[in-house]
Amino acid sequence: MADQTSPVTDVPQGPWHLNMTSNLQDHIPRVGQAVSGFVPHIMGPSTHHRVILNRLNSREHHPEPTHESSVVVDVDTDPQQFTPGQEENNPNLLSHEHFQIPSSFFQDENQNGLPGQGEGGEHGHAHDGATNRFSIKSIILNSGGFLAIISLKLLSQHFLGFFVFLAMFGTHVYANMTMQKVVHQSSLRNSSCRGQVLPFLWIITFLSANIAVVMYAFKEEMLWNVLMFQLPVLHNSDFWDYLWMVLVTDFILKFSTIIIKAFLSLLPFGQKRRGKIYMVVENVMQMYRLLTPIIPWFHFLYDDQGMVLGIILVALYFLMKIFQCLAKVLEVFKSFKSLLSDVSYGSRPSSTEINQCGENCPICQDDYKDPIKLACKHIFCENCVSMWFDREKTCPMCRAQIHTESPLWKDGSTSIHIQWY
Repeated sequence: MADQTSPVTDVPQGPWHLNMTSNLQDHIPRVGQAVSGFVPHIMGPSTHHRVILNRLNSREHHPEPTHESSVVVDVDTDPQQFTPGQEENNPNLLSHEHFQIPSSFFQDENQNGLPGQGEGGEHGHAHDGATNRFSIKSIILNSGGFLAIISLKLLSQHFLGFFVFLAMFGTHVYANMTMQKVVHQSSLRNSSCRGQVLPFLWIITFLSANIAVVMYAFKEEMLWNVLMFQLPVLHNSDFWDYLWMVLVTDFILKFSTIIIKAFLSLLPFGQKRRGKIYMVVENVMQMYRLLTPIIPWFHFLYDDQGMVLGIILVALYFLMKIFQCLAKVLEVFKSFKSLLSDVSYGSRPSSTEINQCGENCPICQDDYKDPIKLACKHIFCENCVSMWFDREKTCPMCRAQIHTESPLWKDGSTSIHIQWY
């Protein structure tokens, strides 16, 4: 046998003898498990091997008292398989070599489990969390770089369409915010008639000019056909052309929605009904926007496809649209019902109650005009509190819930959602 302190020798084509510097009585199963997985990688995949793990009594191999124990690992490299007990009858078939196993191999099972296992020692290989995270991070970074390259390529091929999309998106955001601001300012009592009209006229003129420019710039494509549920003229008829056509048409309808609201704002509707009119216009136009993409996507899904596949894709698309349209029809019906009904937020207060609350409305800080007392006993001007309920459901003073009707779209806002399908 080789010296225990000698370095590890070259791997022989035979068995190994392992001398350990720690007590192996409790670690033999773990040594066998590790060596059983280690030997095939050293000896090669074609080697016939068998691992036999024996614990040797330290007194038999070490006459002097010692704390060392030994483990014998016999590996059969003979092409012919052993028969049971053959290694005991003919020990010359086996030879032994020594090499040291690091003491870190034998750690407390209660702390780290078996070698190469996580907590609890459930399986026989190690998971390097940092390495896995680094690998995933590298994959994401590499993929992100490639996606950036592809995006630049698509941007170069569709630069004009991408520019038009960004311009129309920015225009819609600006017009939507301006409309909400003007609606709020026009509802104030001290706003002049000129201050109410000019901002709405600016919104109508600005958005109408945008629609005219887009329609004229792409007159060869005849985008107005989509508004009449017809297919426009497309040169390539690929996915990007259909998507761009649907997006531009949706922005045109959004601009039209804001124009209609601005025009209706010029009419002498009371503040209490104005919010409901905005809500009806928004829901009706959303319904229209939901229907316009059907014809373009029908042609895209059905054309250039097999008859069976085309029918399946169109059927799935129509099924999805039917559920969406039914939900939107219910919203339109509710908005019309709310417009036709006259909801009272409270009752008329007496002069004594007005004097007790003060002479000024808490919202406009001016004298009461058509005062109304809410269920929570607070008193406001009817137009002032109607404007408040176009945005909230609670009392401006105590936050008690006054009504359950949704204030959505009553402030003159338009949905920013892009109806691209």
